[in-house]
Amino acid sequence: MDLPVRTRVSAYAVAVEDGRLLLARLSDASPVFTPGLWHLPGGGIDPGEQPVEALARELREETGLELVAARLLDARTYAVQRHGVDWHLTGLFYAVDLKAGAPVVRETDGSTDAAVWTPLADLHDSMLSPAAADALRTLQSRSDSFRHPHVGAVVESPNHEACGEKLPMSVIDRETVQYVRFQSPFRNAHGHFTGVFGLVNGLAREGRLSDGQESFRRRNNSWYNAAYTDPSTVDPEVYDNEINPGAAAWFKPSATHLLGRVPGYLEILSAHGVDCQVLRSADPGRIIYEDDVQIVVVPRTPDESAAYECADAQK
Repeated sequence: MDLPVRTRVSAYAVAVEDGRLLLARLSDASPVFTPGLWHLPGGGIDPGEQPVEALARELREETGLELVAARLLDARTYAVQRHGVDWHLTGLFYAVDLKAGAPVVRETDGSTDAAVWTPLADLHDSMLSPAAADALRTLQSRSDSFRHPHVGAVVESPNHEACGEKLPMSVIDRETVQYVRFQSPFRNAHGHFTGVFGLVNGLAREGRLSDGQESFRRRNNSWYNAAYTDPSTVDPEVYDNEINPGAAAWFKPSATHLLGRVPGYLEILSAHGVDCQVLRSADPGRIIYEDDVQIVVVPRTPDESAAYECADAQK
């Protein structure tokens, strides 16, 4: 008998202070990961809620701490069978700054029963949830970035003004920027890697979307079309495969208003069992177009080739 399938998109905080990582212990009420493991503070994004709003809410509930700033760090997918449910989870990892304070669980009968700052040197995989273990490996691979928490794009917390603090200005340069692209891990019939919008639009063309999913796609495609420039309207040859083979668009990390709506597309793909990976690179290729929210690059080698995906989400 097949298990019922449930999908979830969650926002998680990766908070580092004085060589310590903020963790929350999973209680018996944990729906996805095993109780007793130490997990990243955070949780599911409610319908209509923005990821950073969900992150701030979950942090208050699970740690009693207020979010000051966040930047998208990574995204991972997980498949877990628990309590007779086949879970498919997409986790969005945010590097965060928090208002000073001692962590205390505020939520009663929730999915966590303790919150602590734990020295990074004391952590090992056997005590961590899969998401927390991935975060630890990310920290180890990007240790320089976490010694300078304000390098990169800063997303303002919904309640930052209530904190009475002015957010620091981010410092972004070519050595620290991590451009972001969401795409299929598999080449399509043209030998390219279809981007996240193209994957969802492909499901729509095949008639596989529910009424709610199709409504989301149309509404948000229209929003994206109005929110940022299609590079081909500026340079008609930018995606010409003979001139710029493998040209692909990458978001700048400062494009937080654009990145904030991507989880809805990822949730649709997860519901249909379509894989989508997040790529991050400080140097994804030779830049042939750039504006305030995106770059278009030509990969320097064929192995780095990524598909043309027009900035127009309706295409």
